[in-house]
Amino acid sequence: MKKKVGEYIMEELIGSGAYGEVYKGTSTKLPGELFAVKMISKKNMSAKVFAYLEREVGILQLLNHVNIVKLKDIRATDNHYYLIFEYCNGGDLSTFRKKKGGIVEEKIVRFIMKQIVAGLNEVHAKKAIHRDIKLSNVLLHYPSEETKTNEQPVVKLGDFGFARLVSQVEGTEGGKSISEVAEPMSFVGTPLNMAPELFHKEQYSFKADIWSLGTIMYELLCGHNCYTGINKEDLMSNIDKGQYKLSKHLKLSTEAIDFMNACLQLNPASRIKWKQVLLHPYIATDKSSEFQADLFKTLNKITDPSYDSDGYYKFSSKTRYIFYSEQEKEVKLKEATEVIEAPITEEQKIIKDLKEKLDLKDQPESKVVPEKKEEDEKKAVDKPAEAIPANPPPANPEEDYVKVDNPDKDDKEDKEVKVEKEEPDYTVVATDTFKIDDNHFT
Repeated sequence: MKKKVGEYIMEELIGSGAYGEVYKGTSTKLPGELFAVKMISKKNMSAKVFAYLEREVGILQLLNHVNIVKLKDIRATDNHYYLIFEYCNGGDLSTFRKKKGGIVEEKIVRFIMKQIVAGLNEVHAKKAIHRDIKLSNVLLHYPSEETKTNEQPVVKLGDFGFARLVSQVEGTEGGKSISEVAEPMSFVGTPLNMAPELFHKEQYSFKADIWSLGTIMYELLCGHNCYTGINKEDLMSNIDKGQYKLSKHLKLSTEAIDFMNACLQLNPASRIKWKQVLLHPYIATDKSSEFQADLFKTLNKITDPSYDSDGYYKFSSKTRYIFYSEQEKEVKLKEATEVIEAPITEEQKIIKDLKEKLDLKDQPESKVVPEKKEEDEKKAVDKPAEAIPANPPPANPEEDYVKVDNPDKDDKEDKEVKVEKEEPDYTVVATDTFKIDDNHFT
């Protein structure tokens, strides 16, 4: 017999985890619409699990984005809590990768990563950290069940069970910004995708999610995890060594390798910042450059062979590689800026439409010139006219971007040039986000 809660009918079990089961469901009020119903037992629920549930619901209610699985409704009975989500008909990325034979083509990975970044941008904008980004927590949804083999899916970030709201901390403590003071944390998330600072229970920020972006990108492209171990201690040791490899048989662009390396930096201070993630050529454009091993060796002055006897390129999570010349970097940043355009206002749209109808072109702005005295005007009569530039000189495209720290600089110099104003660090603090009780679910 099918279980029913309110107007929702649980048709079939589609997944289960440590804290509950997920059912494919329908609604008597919305015929034809499918839902994913997460059922969580109240029996023997610990205070810790209940706190995670509170936090998950509170954060999900803040989020509304096409690339995030939407929480539609909440219900409760004497024995269970029910979270009703939109249903995603394409499964998760882990299943998708297996269907592709274990390794996913880079152009498809790029399509996926762009949408994950878009969803995660909404999460970070709401001052939250996901903390558990992995392939099984990223879902796919196709517009139609019948034609999904021929359509591109919408990629959606899900499972916010370990997510945490953060508060920006201001002030100083012992000569340091409070946001720089290490704060121990509980061990949460999936170890294979967990940022090193979470592994070591150190202070962390949004950059913990950026590390996880690098790990899932690596897994999609290579078919296995970036770092592994026979147990938690062995995994932690391998991550701390910071050595990872890419098969020389993989066809990857320079943009892909650069973005992945920027995400997979052990030191959060060296890891790419969120603003740079959004503007990185791999995310902001569709153009690709072929990766050249010889150029990789030359630019980074690597003394070892570019690949070992097993046929792998060797990389380090302790080195931020430089793949572009300054000129190339300027061009790519300009391309990224052109792609990310600010939306026009309604008034601007009306003016634009009017100009198109009247076939008018933009005219240069008129300037108010202060009146001159007669003496000045008389002196100016015989003075030859100077050429006035039609447009002011272009602004330096580098000015709007934080440059990647040079890995060859020592710590002292690095601290002097580091710019922190663009993206302040956030320290996780306890936050009362949302209180669950039975009254809320009625």
